[in-house]
Amino acid sequence: MNLAEVIKNEMNNDDECSEKVTIQLLNLYERATPSEKSIINELLISLTGWSFDSLLEKLEKEQLVATCSLCGLNFDETEINMTDYDLDLCEKCEEKYKENHSS
Repeated sequence: MNLAEVIKNEMNNDDECSEKVTIQLLNLYERATPSEKSIINELLISLTGWSFDSLLEKLEKEQLVATCSLCGLNFDETEINMTDYDLDLCEKCEEKYKENHSS
């Protein structure tokens, strides 16, 4: 067994919800500096043959991801309120928005 096989096995056996991991990865990459993004891309290319942006394009073709207008974090589209306000808000930001804009 080699390192790539160990990583693959551990990913397949991880109990964490894959949707939660996806959101964590999107937010991690979004907050990364350019040099950190380069390292992330090198790692992913080594593991999968694809950069983060290429993998993200594949994801976006299969699943819609939405960004909260206030915090800038990515969420599954179903976790963003895109209808009740002029802004697209995650649950946490929606609560703050309501507090600050209640009459």
